[in-house]
Amino acid sequence: MKKSQFICALMLSTFFATMARADDTSSLDNCARDAGESNCVEIGNSGTYYALSGDEGNQTMTIYGTKGSESNAAIVPDLAFLFYDGSWKSTVPEGVTSLKTSGNVNIGGDAFEIATNLTSVDLTGVQTIGDYAFAQATGLTGHLDLSGVQTIGDAAFENATGLTSVDLTGVQTIGEGAFNGATGLTSVDLTGVQTIGKKAFQDATGLKRIVISDSLLDADGNITGIDATAFYRSGLDTIYCPKDNACGYSFQGVAPDIIPYSIDENGQIKAGGKTYASLDDLASGNYIPKRIYTIDEANEVAGKVNSVKIRYR
Repeated sequence: MKKSQFICALMLSTFFATMARADDTSSLDNCARDAGESNCVEIGNSGTYYALSGDEGNQTMTIYGTKGSESNAAIVPDLAFLFYDGSWKSTVPEGVTSLKTSGNVNIGGDAFEIATNLTSVDLTGVQTIGDYAFAQATGLTGHLDLSGVQTIGDAAFENATGLTSVDLTGVQTIGEGAFNGATGLTSVDLTGVQTIGKKAFQDATGLKRIVISDSLLDADGNITGIDATAFYRSGLDTIYCPKDNACGYSFQGVAPDIIPYSIDENGQIKAGGKTYASLDDLASGNYIPKRIYTIDEANEVAGKVNSVKIRYR
């Protein structure tokens, strides 16, 4: 190699290495850039930082992860906000009602257990949620989007009774008892899920229906990857199964009906004589109502009519 070529290659190598380092920033760097370094608080000695914002009594805790390589994600350590003083207590700062993450972050086991003051969490950028991470977080309410998470640990949201729906699309593994006792759940989207552990939705009495996608079917079209006790004592009474698949399985503690569904050329879902806009809507029961034609529309579609007709589509 000529000297000039070597120098050029060295310069390019240095340039790309510098670019990689600039993109692969730490939790503290990201926190300082967004909130100011003086407002950044380290979680133990983990190298992971958070900052608070918002009004007193209604604050948001933002946990800053790394940026760049996902394999170098920041970690909220086990028991990060849990303390034992004769009994277990949450140490989430008083007045914090919401939690969000920024960058690549993983949540350790028991990290926010008993954090009953939390009413909402935004876990964008989180890939792994540890065992019991949000167990007994009874203040969490409404919809929870976990579509970016890959692994949900055992009992991660045990007794999170205020949750009403969870988006689990893209989650690979749901651990044992992950939503055990989540009695408020009425809808879960399992599209793409590969494994559901023992008693994952046990006693989720509000959960009436689930949608099975191909990711949970074996080569013969039967359900696989779901433990037989996964929905034990839940309210599950209906399983929607991709058309032309058997979806055969024996669940303990429930005896759901199996209803086939199909997806038309417009991406709409057809099941049980009703039309749904998406699999998520099918899981929640939010169907598209049949529309009544007006007389003018009936004339346009069917020609002139001599009497009032009600037509559906």
